[in-house]
Amino acid sequence: MFIKRDANTRSSDIAFMGIMLAINQILLYFAGIMSFNETIFLGLASVIIGIVIIEKGIKNGIVFYISSAMMGAVLMPNKLNALGYIFVLGLYTVVKYYIEKSGEIKKEVITKAVYFFIISLAAAIAGSKFIYASSAIIILPMFVLIMAVYDYSATVILTAYIKNLGGNLKKG
Repeated sequence: MFIKRDANTRSSDIAFMGIMLAINQILLYFAGIMSFNETIFLGLASVIIGIVIIEKGIKNGIVFYISSAMMGAVLMPNKLNALGYIFVLGLYTVVKYYIEKSGEIKKEVITKAVYFFIISLAAAIAGSKFIYASSAIIILPMFVLIMAVYDYSATVILTAYIKNLGGNLKKG
């Protein structure tokens, strides 16, 4: 399941991902018990997935995301937040890696816009089941805007991580 390397490196990968998973789950738990700033905690928890991808590669990042999603579904007190993390923010962090892999800004923006619209439409339809059927018209543009702000914020945080800490863990 992990990238084939020597035993010490695999042990290091598992230890690193275990620590990151603990931090991730603490953030997810805070998102479930705090009545304010839930979205910020969910966003920070999903940025942890990006850090794992940066440090340990996409395969380990996907394993981490799946582990995080399963634990979050069980441990998070607010199951609606858990669904938002699993199907929107957490998943988007993995998708973001593949979208930004090309390096072509125009292609990235178009692909992200389409992805945001699809995810926003799904969230609006699901949200309208809980609120009002006509609220999808209001929720859709608001959710697209929230996803764009999240994408920008995640990019800023991950870029700062790469500049200040990224790669240092690989050396040690």
